Amino acid sequence: HIDSLIGDLITSSTNPTVGLLANPEANRIRIAAHAETLEEANRLIDAMEQRVLERLPGLVMGHDQDTIESVVDRLLTEKGWRIRLVEQTTGGMIAQRLLAAGAKSFAGGVVLPAPP
Repeated sequence: HIDSLIGDLITSSTNPTVGLLANPEANRIRIAAHAETLEEANRLIDAMEQRVLERLPGLVMGHDQDTIESVVDRLLTEKGWRIRLVEQTTGGMIAQRLLAAGAKSFAGGVVLPAPP
């Protein structure tokens, strides 16, 4: 789906370039630029980022080194909310990921055995 929305930017942009890095957890869009100064490179990247965001409304969950866990934690913390989990068939994976990310909003959880 992302290819259909920004595929032309991926195939035709030369500076900055746009790349799509797909994996099971999330798709990452990489924008890279070459310039004589860092400021000029950042201007090129910022302009392309705006084009990408305009084509993917509501589909971008973070920027730079954001992870799903860090974004969820930030959104919950901003609202003053905490999250407790009851997991079944996940082996506690969601809790582990929130703990590894240092999520301040995580208030604990219980892992239940898989159903028979």
